[in-house]
Amino acid sequence: MTGVTLDSSELKFLEKGLKFAVPPLKPDIALDNLVLADLTVGLEKQDNAVSVQCAKILKDYPIDEIPMNTRRTLNSIRRKVKDNDLCISKADKGNSIVQVIMTRIDYDRKEYEFIDQNDGKKVNFNFVKFSNSVKKCIKESEFLIDDRYEQYLVIMNPIPPRFYGLPKIHQAQVPIRPIVSYISSPTYRLCKFLDHWSKTLLIFDQSIVRRIPKNSSAALRIFPPLIIRFSFHSTSLAYT
Repeated sequence: MTGVTLDSSELKFLEKGLKFAVPPLKPDIALDNLVLADLTVGLEKQDNAVSVQCAKILKDYPIDEIPMNTRRTLNSIRRKVKDNDLCISKADKGNSIVQVIMTRIDYDRKEYEFIDQNDGKKVNFNFVKFSNSVKKCIKESEFLIDDRYEQYLVIMNPIPPRFYGLPKIHQAQVPIRPIVSYISSPTYRLCKFLDHWSKTLLIFDQSIVRRIPKNSSAALRIFPPLIIRFSFHSTSLAYT
């Protein structure tokens, strides 16, 4: 999709997937100590034996230095991405190693086309005010959220949800599937907490959903009494 040629070593490297972790250029003892320090803070409420075991694993299995041929391949890919203003994205509805390389201009154009075709509008939103209100609600919800979870639920340095797209290479013109990532947004952990909390209070039999017939009158007889039934109709979906 770009006209840029990649050699066999570069293609083999990209086939490892976007989550492939490249070893550091040189083993860094300071980095190991930093990881150990983070583990100490993160596991401070756990048994000390857990921290000791994690430290032992880090020391017993040091990170290897990146091979020279891999370094050359990586540097070559970086140069081509930078010189040709490319972006590398995971493909929609494909294996995790299926990746799409396209120009940044083409990728941005497809995103703006999706927004325009779905009547996207710019809104005035005070993100800082919203983030502070979420923190305030967490701190004041003492009957629902106790001290054990309060600090965890507050996102430090939150960011707005991020919109991006996955190219649909199986369709003509290669449109994008919209994705909205809420990771690190102010309500990310709070929503997960409330989802888990609600499931501890409600007993929901998922087999009911699988047994719902197409006939609506017959479907009503499946649900237990005193159950409130409702449904949502979505005109446009974004995935998280």
